[in-house]
Amino acid sequence: MERTLTCTVEEPGLTVGSLLRRRFGLSRHEISRLKFQDGLFRNGQPVRVNTLLEPGDVLTVRFRDAVPPLAGVLPEPVILYADADVCCLNKPSGIPVHPSHGHLQDSLGSQLEAYEARHGQGGTIRCVGRLDAEVSGAVLFARNQPAAARLNAQRQQGLLQKRYLALLSGPLEQEEIWQEPIARQPGSRRRILSAEGKPAETRVRPLQILERQGQCYTLADVQIRSGRTHQIRVHCAGHGHPLLGDALYGGSTALIPRCALHCAQVSFLSPLTKKSRAGPCTAAGGFPDSAFRSVKPREYYYKRKRIKCIDFK
Repeated sequence: MERTLTCTVEEPGLTVGSLLRRRFGLSRHEISRLKFQDGLFRNGQPVRVNTLLEPGDVLTVRFRDAVPPLAGVLPEPVILYADADVCCLNKPSGIPVHPSHGHLQDSLGSQLEAYEARHGQGGTIRCVGRLDAEVSGAVLFARNQPAAARLNAQRQQGLLQKRYLALLSGPLEQEEIWQEPIARQPGSRRRILSAEGKPAETRVRPLQILERQGQCYTLADVQIRSGRTHQIRVHCAGHGHPLLGDALYGGSTALIPRCALHCAQVSFLSPLTKKSRAGPCTAAGGFPDSAFRSVKPREYYYKRKRIKCIDFK
């Protein structure tokens, strides 16, 4: 895939390299890649990084990525938002974001690469913050290397944020913030709360308490800082509220056969224009009537904005 940027030189005394750093915020590594890819042009002609520019010159920058081999016929991804630099998909539960053992060709990333190739936009796509295979919702991909670098920097700076919806076992009466460190459990894919782990913070805000067959559950809005593996699942289980369907951490699968966690929205700044963007992820319909007859209405309000409930089936 190719991404092209242009700008008109306004100040005297700038070289190509200094303009790229000042105008587009490119790193030395990114500028070096452009140099070896022959991706720099002044007034339509190839130009060197150390060339002195004149006011009125038009500098063109072309980012090129290698086109991956086209896989077989894969499902069409559900696109929530897309522009020249990013693509936000609605990931179903049960498939990984990245290729893995048993999912070499049918991962979410593979679906997007195949979709891009079919539409003549083949290139290397890069995931920015994955979701567990059991979890559904919004997943952000960068369509070029500079976009990936800037979106990952936004993650580190807290500018890229996600909002989750979850169904917790038991009633949660008030908003809570959990800050226990998280570590890997030796010999297992599970994570545990441990003073020797890495810092993690999870904010859980109850939206609605539900009841079914004498059992209470909580629909909650969840936001995290630091983004550790299984962070929401570990913190919820550690505080006595395992997610419904999350058998790995003790959640009951009687009502929902999969982990009841959904990334409802991802918000970020457009990596090259700095404009605020959000990829809302609201699936059609509400909770399954057979499991949650008491969930009415099928919409709730979050910060005075109406949000549709999600279908965890």
